[in-house]
Amino acid sequence: MLDESTNIWLRGLLNRHEAVAGSVHVVRDDLLHITGAHNIPLKVQEITARIALGKGMAGLA
Repeated sequence: MLDESTNIWLRGLLNRHEAVAGSVHVVRDDLLHITGAHNIPLKVQEITARIALGKGMAGLA
């Protein structure tokens, strides 16, 4: 579930770095949970809503 305050922070960060898209995940219950997204397609947000630690590039991050 996306958090509006995280989305506001993310948009500011992306603007400062002239980026066009990004997402924020936090570790909770040994999983990465998406908490913010900007210009990320809804299907990608759904697929990456929860990522096991160590799985793929996001899991390694």
